Amino acid sequence: MKKLLSILLALAMIFSMAACSSKEDAPAEEPTPAEETTEETTEETTEEEGQNPVMNFVGDYASDRCTITVEAGEGKVANFTIDWASSAAERNEWTMSGEFDEETMSVYYQDCVEKTLVFAEDGTVSSEETVYEGGHGTFTFNADDQTLTWTDDIDNIADGMVFTYIPR
Repeated sequence: MKKLLSILLALAMIFSMAACSSKEDAPAEEPTPAEETTEETTEETTEEEGQNPVMNFVGDYASDRCTITVEAGEGKVANFTIDWASSAAERNEWTMSGEFDEETMSVYYQDCVEKTLVFAEDGTVSSEETVYEGGHGTFTFNADDQTLTWTDDIDNIADGMVFTYIPR
């Protein structure tokens, strides 16, 4: 990340200097050093970083009264938000993230926070209680049938449940 920031700053300086110099300094048909550097940087960034494999699984998954939203983070990180409705006025929410393992098609997390949210009649949150922090477990994706399983090591709340992808 520091290397990328340094390259971007260097490029900004080069572009700045190139804009100040006259057009006679660099022939139009030959690329300037700034243009060559930009092309090389783009190729390096694409090769080093690539697409987060979680992008293949981004979206919402549902089972009964529970919805799991999957988002891609930096690198191979997957971010999860789980919304489980206990009633019309109360729901539990879990948030967690972890690195996607392409070999097992799973994400192990250790940073889960569970909260209980209670809503007033107007839809605003009337109370919010943190149930626990530091929860751990695993999400496993099945690309063949677009499903997701969640194993929560604290509550074992989703044991045996399969969450199906909901097209947007």
